[in-house]
This record gives sequence, C-alpha cells and structure tokens, in this order.
Amino acid sequence: MVATRKRSGFLAILALATAGSAVGFGPVALEPQHGPVGTLVTIGGDSFDPQGDYTVTLHGTALTVASITETAIEVTIPTGATSGFFVVGDGTQSIRSERAFILTRPMAVVYESELPPDFSDYDL
Repeated sequence: MVATRKRSGFLAILALATAGSAVGFGPVALEPQHGPVGTLVTIGGDSFDPQGDYTVTLHGTALTVASITETAIEVTIPTGATSGFFVVGDGTQSIRSERAFILTRPMAVVYESELPPDFSDYDL
C-alpha cells in the first residue's frame, strides 16, 4: 500500500509494510528527474537519519552519498550510470523511487554555413 502527500514541493511516498506498520524512511521524489553524468540529484524523503549509513543505487550502480538531512539525500550521477530507479537502503530495509531517473547525454550541434569564410568579396 502506498500513501502520498505533498511536502516541500516533492510528492511524498510513505511506504507501508505488509503488516501495516510504517517503514522508517521513504524516498519521495527526485529533483531533477533527468540530467547528464555529474548531475547532483536530491532524493527527497521523510525521517532520514543524518548520521545514518545509507546506500543508494541507480539501476544497480552504486552512488556516493554527498549529503544527508532528515528530508533529503544528495547524490551525484557517476560515469557509467544508466537510466533507472533509485534504491535507498539502510542495511535493514530499502525502498525504490517512485519515478525513474532519465540519464541524458550532451548533444553535439553542427552548424554549416552557406557563406564562405572570407567575406572580402562582399560589400557590407
């Protein structure tokens, strides 16, 4: 069962265990939801322990945690990562992000001009 509520601009997810008791923490949303390698992503949540030892993966790739507060974990997208869901764990439980992160690639833009490189033949 998943309950949702609005909190600080993030769509909150509170995952409930099968027995009906609340899980101790829950990732709620990604900000941003897409970006290239090197993007700093905030995983919003409730009841993270700033002193806790969390693991974060993106589609199976382990990420380095940059910072933790009670409401957010920040990670940077590393080289080799692929699009997918974040999974946050604390050694006893884990929870998956509601939405997938989409890894974008820089796009090369090639511009070809009809004009010659030397404009000396033109009256400007």
